[in-house]
Amino acid sequence: MFVRSLVVAALACLATPISVAAADSPRMFQALPPPSCGTPLAATGKPLTFKAPLDEAGRAGLMAGLFLTLHDPTGQGWSEADLKAAGGCPVARFAADDVVWTLFSGAGNAPVRVANATGRGDAYFLVRGPSPIDAAAWSRTRRGLPGATAPPAYYLVSRQGDGPFFLFKVYDGPPAATLLADDIAAAAEAKAEGLAAYGDDGGAVSLLLETAAGPRAELFRPSGVSVSTPATLLAPDGGLVTEARNGDWVFRGSGFACRPAYGPFVRIRVQVLDISDEGLDLACTWSTQDSWTVVDATFMPDKSRDKAYVAERIRQEEEAYGVTRSLSKLRPGRDEPVLAGRWWMDKDGQIQTMYVLRRGDYLFEVRQGLARESDIDAGSKVALDLIDQISAADAPAPAAGEAWRRKR
Repeated sequence: MFVRSLVVAALACLATPISVAAADSPRMFQALPPPSCGTPLAATGKPLTFKAPLDEAGRAGLMAGLFLTLHDPTGQGWSEADLKAAGGCPVARFAADDVVWTLFSGAGNAPVRVANATGRGDAYFLVRGPSPIDAAAWSRTRRGLPGATAPPAYYLVSRQGDGPFFLFKVYDGPPAATLLADDIAAAAEAKAEGLAAYGDDGGAVSLLLETAAGPRAELFRPSGVSVSTPATLLAPDGGLVTEARNGDWVFRGSGFACRPAYGPFVRIRVQVLDISDEGLDLACTWSTQDSWTVVDATFMPDKSRDKAYVAERIRQEEEAYGVTRSLSKLRPGRDEPVLAGRWWMDKDGQIQTMYVLRRGDYLFEVRQGLARESDIDAGSKVALDLIDQISAADAPAPAAGEAWRRKR
C-alpha cells in the first residue's frame, strides 16, 4: 500500500550498528532471535522470472500488480508511525555495499519487511500484493478488487527520499530472509536491474523492461495529475508520449521530440502536469551527473496572455530557486524566437537559465540548472539546440488531441 508519509532519515536512525566482523556468512548474515512482534513468514517464496521482451500477460501483470500493491485508494496505507513500529522489531542483519543493513518485521499497515542502513538514503520494502496472474485479469476490467485465484505475491521495492518506488523482485510467496538479504544487497550495490517504477501521483507505472507489444508506461489514476502533483513517466505510454523509431519520445499535441541526449545531457524522464486537451502540459528532463535541462510544452492558444504569463513564470522560478546574482546579459546567441530569457545564480550557487518561446498554440520553456559557471558554454549550446529544434518544427496536427481522447 502507498506510503503516505515516509521519512527515510527517520528509518535510518532505527538501524542498530554492529561490527561487520561479527558474522561469518558470505554477507555476514546474522539472524536475530525470533521476535514476538511483527509478521512471521513461511520463507517458501521464489523469485518470478520476467524475461524481456514481455508478452502481453507479463506486461499487464507486472504493471497492474505493482500499481495494486502500492496504491491505496482508502488512504490507510502505511505511515511513518507504522515504520517506526516496525523499527522496534529487528529480525536479521547483513552486510552490503560496505555497510550493515537491518531487516525489520512490520505488522498492520506496514510492509511485512523493511530494510535500511545508517547513513544510506535508500530503504527497501517487501510488500504483499496480488499475483501477476490476478493483476493481469483485473487489468482487463479495472473494476473492484483483483480476484484471488493464486496465492499472494511479494514485491521487493526500493525508495530514496520522495522519489518513485523501484521494483526489483516479485516472489511467488514470502522469501527466506537470506534470499531477501541477497536480493536487497544486489540492488543496493547496483548489481541488479529494476523491473519497473511506481509513483503515486497519477498512479504512474513505468516498465524498465522492453515489451513485445503494448505501452511501457501507464497512468492508472490520471485524475490525480496536476501542476502541483505531476506524474512521472520513465517510458512512453503510447498516448501522451509515443516512441519514434529513432528513440525520440514524441509529445502528444505539440509534437516535440524529446531526444535520448543533447551533448552530455541524457534523457531521464517525462513529467505530466496536465492531461486535458484544454491545458495539455508535458515536460522532458535530461541530466548530467550534477546539472539538468527541462523542456516544458504547454497548450496556450491565447497569445494575448503571453506577456503576463511569462513574467509570472520567471517570478515563480526566481522565487523557487532564489537569486543571488543576475546574469541576464548571457544569451545563447540566436534568440529571435525567444519571448523572454533570464540567467541568474541561485541561492545554492547553481546557474539557472530560463527561455520561453511560442510555436503555434504552444508555449515552450527551456530551463536549466548548471552546477558551475564553467558549464555555461556547454549549457548554452544545449539550450540553443533546443530553441532551434522547437522553432523549426512543424505545427502539430489539430486532430492529435481528439485521437488520444477517443483512445482513452
